[in-house]
Order: sequence, then structure tokens, then C-alpha cells
Amino acid sequence: MEHGIEKINNVHEVTKKTALWSLSTGTYLFVDYFFDFFLYYIAIRQFGPFVGGGSVLLLGICIDLYILYLYDKSEKDIFGFEEIKKLRDYEGENKWRIFVSTTLKRGNILAMLLLATYSNPCLTTIYMRPSNQKRRRMNSRDFLVFLTSFFVDIIWIVVVYGFVEIESLIRAFIPTIS
Repeated sequence: MEHGIEKINNVHEVTKKTALWSLSTGTYLFVDYFFDFFLYYIAIRQFGPFVGGGSVLLLGICIDLYILYLYDKSEKDIFGFEEIKKLRDYEGENKWRIFVSTTLKRGNILAMLLLATYSNPCLTTIYMRPSNQKRRRMNSRDFLVFLTSFFVDIIWIVVVYGFVEIESLIRAFIPTIS
């Protein structure tokens, strides 16, 4: 009988974690996409890449640092990265998990670049932290990862500025679009 209750409790715990991860990640990605595809565009179009893009970049840094602070303070794995880290740090007998662990361990720099490109510095920093020190204040390595990830955002400013300039050229040649 106890084995059945343990299974029910385990399913309940997995369901709670999945709901938390989905809600947290979904909300965070909504805000991230709002920044990347709306706010950057409007700011760069109105104020240029230095003032507009720089302002949104600074706002993003503040928001990401605040989210990291809340993440550390909550002591909950709200994005699911601690489970991924368990796979990365696996040392058991399961061959599939050993393969996944080896792959994740080899690609820390690659993982950082991919995460910084796909998501943003906050999630990249959380993933790159060692799992044995998962809930703590930012140290110098965390700040280095965080700031390095923002170089990808600077590249994003250049990309968005390119789109704004292309749009301006199209509007100059086809005045009916205005």
C-alpha cells in the first residue's frame, strides 16, 4: 500500500514541478520576446541604436539581475535548470544518462553561447552555475557569464537596427507603405 502512495506523491510532485516550470518559463519568455521583438524595435526606431538600444539593454540588465535575485531568494527551481544540471553531473551506471552527461559537460562554452543566443543572460547564468552551489549570491564567475551573455544582446541591437534601416529604405522608395 505504501508503494502506491509513494507513486501518487511522486506523480503529484512531478505535476507541481512541471506546472511551475511551464508558468515561470512561459512568463519569462513572453517578457523576453516582448523585449526582443517589440521594445528593441520601437526604441531603436525612435531613438537610434545607441540611445534606444542602449536604454533597453540597461533596462534588460536591471530586470535580469532582479530575476536572478528573486531566483536565489525563492530557493526553488522555477526554470527546471537544476534537473538539467543533475543530468550534466550524473555519475551512475545508466549508459544513456552517461552519454547525456558527457555531452553536456563537454559543451559548457557552446551551451553558454547557445543559451545566450536563444534566451538571455539570466537563464544562461542560472544554467552555468555549478549545481552544488545552486542557490547563492552572484559570484565573479556568474557576473562574467552574465556580462558575456549581454554581448549577444549588443549583436541583437545591430540586427534590429539593420531591420529599421531596411524599413526606412523601403519606405523611401515606396511611399504608400508609410
